[in-house]
Amino acid sequence: GREKGSPKFERDAASVRAHPENYRILESNGKIVSALHISRHQIQIGSSVITKADVGEVSTLPEHQGKGFGTRLMEETVRWMRQEGFHLSRLGGYTKFYRRFGWVHFPRGFIEFPLAGLTSRGGHTAPDGFLRADYPGQIRPYHPTADYLAHYRLYGEFNHNRTGAQPQGPASPPGENPDWKPNPWRIVYEEAGEVLAYLFAQTAPTDHTRFETRVTIPDAAVAPGFPKPLGYLLSHILLAAHHYGASTVSARLPLDPYLYPIYRDYSLGFIPTLWETTESGNMLQVIDFPGLIATLIPELQTRLNQTAIPVQDGRLHLRVNGQTADLQLRNGKLIQQPGDFPKIEMNQEHFCSML
Repeated sequence: GREKGSPKFERDAASVRAHPENYRILESNGKIVSALHISRHQIQIGSSVITKADVGEVSTLPEHQGKGFGTRLMEETVRWMRQEGFHLSRLGGYTKFYRRFGWVHFPRGFIEFPLAGLTSRGGHTAPDGFLRADYPGQIRPYHPTADYLAHYRLYGEFNHNRTGAQPQGPASPPGENPDWKPNPWRIVYEEAGEVLAYLFAQTAPTDHTRFETRVTIPDAAVAPGFPKPLGYLLSHILLAAHHYGASTVSARLPLDPYLYPIYRDYSLGFIPTLWETTESGNMLQVIDFPGLIATLIPELQTRLNQTAIPVQDGRLHLRVNGQTADLQLRNGKLIQQPGDFPKIEMNQEHFCSML
């Protein structure tokens, strides 16, 4: 469906050439009739790191649709992901089609910042008057060369052991870009020459969905123990979004009660949101349940060690998405060991929510 020579066509063609390993195809009589894209991501579950396959761009040529090719490609892809050791898979698409292959609904979590704050008396707070504040430091545009180490440090500190965050790779300085220009939507907060927080926002011509609004915040971080600089940047961007014509701003910020006072005090009000849709939406599938549990054991052991409640030794047989894992707690140590254990079966939605 891409027009040949268009920017999207050239972008996708470049992706195929650079990373053919990210694509799965189905052939019929020597012709490619179906294809999809798989990107590999790692995400943290506390201190453990699991591997997620993000599936997208699932397509079949129009003249071959309705003949089972898409079904065959999806079935083979699930088997392949299991062989490759992926723990989870995520996709966004039509529920009725993809749930046949094991994917289930899972909400998208984000923070909404309406730019007309509702008061207890039913009135509205104006952004221009309320969001202007004096800060002890300086808000300025992020510089990719001068600020990359601060960005690396803040991201690591802010997301340390934070479930859902991407693990941090090595710090590497970006190449010099002579065409670089300051971006007013990518900003840092600095005091006495030290960057204490950053916030990256982006704009679009119009709202696309509640999750993808005219102004969105995909990334932000602040040094632990001193969250106010994140509030300074948030107020600054929300006021800029108001002047840009946005009515609300969606942010991929943690749904973390520790941060809720910052979200509240430096905005016009916020809504922690778990968003699900009926026809088409975000979906997850547990691909390798035994491998996932094995990867999580160090994190589970840490949590057991930290709990103030005495935990008795015991055994447990877990079953999720047709796969099983046997856990035993012996003398306070958690191990994965087969046996005739008490059985608990969970559906994927409940398991992924607990995860």
